[in-house]
Parts: sequence; C-alpha cells; structure tokens
Amino acid sequence: EYKEYLLSLRREICDNSYKRTMEVVKAYLDKLYGSDLNSYKVALYNSLKNIRKNVMIFIDIDKYKFPNKLIEEELELLNTISDVHNYLGVFNNRLIKIISEYKNTNNIEIVNNAKEFIDKNYMKDIRLEDVAKEVCISSFYFSRIFKKYVGVNYIQYLTSIRMEKSKDLIIADKLQIKEIAVQVGYVDQNYFSRVFKKYTGESPTEFSNNYRQYRIGGI
Repeated sequence: EYKEYLLSLRREICDNSYKRTMEVVKAYLDKLYGSDLNSYKVALYNSLKNIRKNVMIFIDIDKYKFPNKLIEEELELLNTISDVHNYLGVFNNRLIKIISEYKNTNNIEIVNNAKEFIDKNYMKDIRLEDVAKEVCISSFYFSRIFKKYVGVNYIQYLTSIRMEKSKDLIIADKLQIKEIAVQVGYVDQNYFSRVFKKYTGESPTEFSNNYRQYRIGGI
C-alpha cells in the first residue's frame, strides 16, 4: 500500500498537480488518524521527503536551501494533528514558489533536456505530452518554452531529427525505404514519403537516385 502511495505521489508531481499532491498526502495521513502525534509526524516527514526528492531532482537543492533537515526541524515544532495538516499548506506554497522560480530561470536547461530525450527516442511514438512528462512540466508550458528557445515547435523539431536520420540511412544504402521509415518512427511508408518530400523537396527514391548520380559524377 505504501508503494502505491509513493507511485501516486510521483504521478501527481510530474503532472505539476501540486494541490493534488498535497491531497494525496493528506489522504494517506488520514488513514493514520488513530496513530499518536509522533507517528503522524514521522509519516508526514517521509512523505514530504519523498516529494522533495522527486521535485529537487530537477532543481539545484543548495540554491534553494530546502534540506530535509529543515522539514524535520519545522515538524518538531508542531503540537497537534491539526498543526500537521496546516503545515501541508505551508509546504505546498513553498514548493510552488521554488518551482515557479526554477521555471523562470532554468527554461534553457529544461529545453536542452527535452531535446536530448527527443534525440534519443525519435524512432519511438513519442508525443509532446511524453516529453513534457519526462522534464516534469505541463504540456502547455513545455510547448510554449520549446518554441521560444528552439525556434520551431515540437513536431517540427521531431520531424527534422527523423528526416536528417532518414537521409543518412538512404545514403548508407543498406535498407529499403520501408525499413528506413520504420527505423525513424513511421509505420506508414506512404506517409513517411510525403513527409520526406515536404522536408527535402524530393521523394526518398529521388533523393537516393540523385545521391547515386552525384557519387558517380553524373551531375
């Protein structure tokens, strides 16, 4: 049950649902209502430590001075279960502030991490939502900052990576066009050919023939 609880926390954190994250924590704590205050605080500390771990993996921990020790010290000052519940709001507001500051100052790093993920997974059926989840921001926010810093939208960037790789594979002349299509993430060869022609001005076959002519000095 505790493992399922941690997984649900991870999902909510990566969806940027910080209010919902706190609701998940509170629901877990409510199950411990019969416990003594100390057990309650220990459970909350472990929960908040896990949230901090999952969020701070994307953030400079030292910069924001948000150590586990601080959470532990603050929890020590709480005298009632009601105080513990109120502390969730304090923690949540602090978390939102830190993430907001991070987003404002680390967009370039977020975009670079996203590009690295795309470059490694272009051959898979990756959607914008998948990449946004990988860098732990909302799809809307990711789409906006990606276009701002890269100069093209997500689909245009993914297409360019796939097309440049397909050109390399055509030049290598070891695979058929339908095999190349699959290698770069397209199940439908006809659709791949249309995208390729739109990108290069030539069909894959025309591109291959023209490259061969160029190599043998035909042009």
